[in-house]
Amino acid sequence: MRIIQVVSGDREDSHFVKIGKASLNHPEILFYGGENSDLFTTLDLSVSNCNSQPYTSFHFASAAVIVDCAKNWTLLSKITRGYIFCDSRPLQLYLVAAMRVEKYFRQSRGTGFFEFAWRHSTEQMNHFLIVPNQETFNLLQKLFISQKSLGQISGYLVPPLTEDMNGVASEAVSLIRESRANIVWIGIGAPKQIVLADLISSKIPVVTVTIGGAMEIVSGQRKEAPLWIQRFALEWLFRWIQEPRRLTKRYVVGNMSFLKILIMDFMKTQFTYVRRKLKNSHE
Repeated sequence: MRIIQVVSGDREDSHFVKIGKASLNHPEILFYGGENSDLFTTLDLSVSNCNSQPYTSFHFASAAVIVDCAKNWTLLSKITRGYIFCDSRPLQLYLVAAMRVEKYFRQSRGTGFFEFAWRHSTEQMNHFLIVPNQETFNLLQKLFISQKSLGQISGYLVPPLTEDMNGVASEAVSLIRESRANIVWIGIGAPKQIVLADLISSKIPVVTVTIGGAMEIVSGQRKEAPLWIQRFALEWLFRWIQEPRRLTKRYVVGNMSFLKILIMDFMKTQFTYVRRKLKNSHE
């Protein structure tokens, strides 16, 4: 483990810990991946430096998020302002197979990292939660207290069911400032959580972390897929069996779109490789 300089957009961060990275060319996204302890070191360093950094956001991106970004370039521009962690076993397997990875690249599960970060929370960490419902917060608060972790939960927000994130962001920023939190965990689903994280990080010096449905899994409201299912990249099937009515259309369309993205990415990469070879052969 060593400290390196990582460039993200127009911003340079000298405190980021190298934990392995890989790129997807269609759409153009740079992923980071690693063990939970490595990611937590990165989080801790980011919290220490958040007052000197105008924008710090972490996103645990599933395959569905990648599909959304490929269709919505505005969303893509927002997520690529932060650091993106690969929370998709199929995508991680593809990146490894396509030899697009650095030595330490791993899938980074938002659920596992959320649990790890709470257990190892330091005194400097003041957590603010943006949760899908009141019951989720109540269960998570009990869990945090039972773990006797350092740090504290400074506040929370249950946003209304709306697509307009500007109003939600204004309320969240006011509450976060009042609570003096420095880490904001957002678990209201993509793409809304990405838009909300971007709005919050643009207005106040905090670290925002988008973790999708991790809060409901950690709180015990939803079951997590067994490890053997995760290893075989079948977590989507496990979730579909649990919620077939809600997820059938999403997975049929989403999985085909995701497969199309991987095919396009592979073809683009191969075309670039062949063109470079032909250019070198003529020199």
